[in-house]
Amino acid sequence: MLGLGSGVNKMSSAEAAAIAGRLPGFTGLLDESYGASAEAAYSVRKLTNRVSVAMTIRRDSDSTEADIGFDSNGNLDEGAITAFCTGTTCRVASWKDQSGNDNHAVQAVASNQPTIYTGGALVKENGRLALDFDGSNDYFEMPSPFSGTTPRSTFFTGYSTENPTSASVIYGANVQATNSGDNYNITTEIGLRVNQYALWDDDYQGTSRKLLTTTWSSGTAFDAQMYLDGVQLSTSSGNSTVDLNTAAHSTSWIARTSYNPDNYLTAVFSEMIFYASDKSGTDRTSIESNIGDYFTQNTPLLDTYSGAAAAYSLRKLSSSYSGPAIRVRRDNDNSETDINFNVFGELDTVSLAAHCGSNNGYVTNWYDQSSNSNTARQTTAANQPKIYDGTTGVVTENGKPAVENVLSGAQGLNIPSFTINLSDFTCTLVSKFYADSGTEGRPIMINGDLLASYDYRYKQFSIARGKFYLGTSTVQSFFNNVSYTSTNNLQLHTITPTNGYVDGTSAGTFGTAGEDLDLNPAFNYLTSGDIGRDRGTHANTSEVIIWTADQTGNRAGIETNIATFYDITI
Repeated sequence: MLGLGSGVNKMSSAEAAAIAGRLPGFTGLLDESYGASAEAAYSVRKLTNRVSVAMTIRRDSDSTEADIGFDSNGNLDEGAITAFCTGTTCRVASWKDQSGNDNHAVQAVASNQPTIYTGGALVKENGRLALDFDGSNDYFEMPSPFSGTTPRSTFFTGYSTENPTSASVIYGANVQATNSGDNYNITTEIGLRVNQYALWDDDYQGTSRKLLTTTWSSGTAFDAQMYLDGVQLSTSSGNSTVDLNTAAHSTSWIARTSYNPDNYLTAVFSEMIFYASDKSGTDRTSIESNIGDYFTQNTPLLDTYSGAAAAYSLRKLSSSYSGPAIRVRRDNDNSETDINFNVFGELDTVSLAAHCGSNNGYVTNWYDQSSNSNTARQTTAANQPKIYDGTTGVVTENGKPAVENVLSGAQGLNIPSFTINLSDFTCTLVSKFYADSGTEGRPIMINGDLLASYDYRYKQFSIARGKFYLGTSTVQSFFNNVSYTSTNNLQLHTITPTNGYVDGTSAGTFGTAGEDLDLNPAFNYLTSGDIGRDRGTHANTSEVIIWTADQTGNRAGIETNIATFYDITI
């Protein structure tokens, strides 16, 4: 029990603020055993219950500064930033160290501070707040948390839009007998350089968030491992030691390198955590999972809206699904491999690129995540849709991977047989159609019992280039009033028993459908043209989900989840 009097130890203002900012029952990454004992930790989320302030921001209009804390869920307080910054631009003057070591990243010069709010909006990357470094003069200075030759581990969440050879995520010099400009320099090429010994990869460059992890041990043998989105890139060893930031260089820099001339990094960062320990093994994977869980914006769709009969996607749709996303064949030697999801629940494009290299990659299997094992397959090489180009890389739309179907009526993936009641189903499709598509080519075509005349539009529902179709004994169709051009955006299409929607807006209604549709697997296709009429479809498709239940009541929630992930405006 505390008493009054001269012998009472008074609480410091910093301790009082930390206590005030604690969330009941909150456990952050730094509070976990695997994530504890960081040297420095910067983030747009709360990493420990011991801190209350995430950053100090300054608004351009009058140079007033404000400390920004966290909301009740441990996120950076967006409301406080918006209220303080509306009508002007706000920059980050200090990114607070949550490790407890007071290694705050600071920038006293207003014009050199990274941006957090501009143009009436918060800076965000895939729905999470981020700091924007302009590549001209923005950077932070840090005290020296990296002295000594102890093991090191770093975890960076963000990306760079450029690929210079000398600008760095973080830079710091050391002193050794050779004084050869030794540095710990993680460049936009993911380069780790110690005593001029480099380890790097090009994949950190881009326009979407990535997680870069490095771990290395101490001593005379430099032994480093590097991971991108949880996938190991490479291992390197040499005879160098890591001894950073001694008397010759008392600070480190984020997004700047001290070359002649100085170089600055065009980048977006949301989290940086440094350890004076080797976090390889289970600690590394646990930290990466923690980061991935937070920065994966959407709850897996099927966790909330269950009951899908078939679910094909290049993102993870269910937390209970543990299988791969797709199986890919490279065309130089026909070697096939499964491609899994990364720590963010997205397609592991690192492994995809490693498998394909300078060769094209084609999808042989698109695995069903619904637990019904309705995997879509194509065994004929010429009919397999493309996922990777040997020259340009992963096929993408809106920055997300997509499966590309070209103008071939026979191209597509066969869907196994299952039964749909046309009065009790829902289908969602994320796809971009191109202007050169055939008149009635379809990125999804599901047919029922075929007539002798082979009328492929009998007993089917499909999404065509210009129309939705839903029919029983007659063909019912309507135009969705979208002009498909080569610049048309990725779109979300939804079909329910009575309505069709494009990007959340009704495009018309159907008549009442009322009989079961027993699907013939020989004529059910994803990313397909109308094979009976030899009208191909040029469409890039990222996701198809079929529910054998009417999801009209859940449609708004389903569409919001999908649109948020794929950056589609609804």
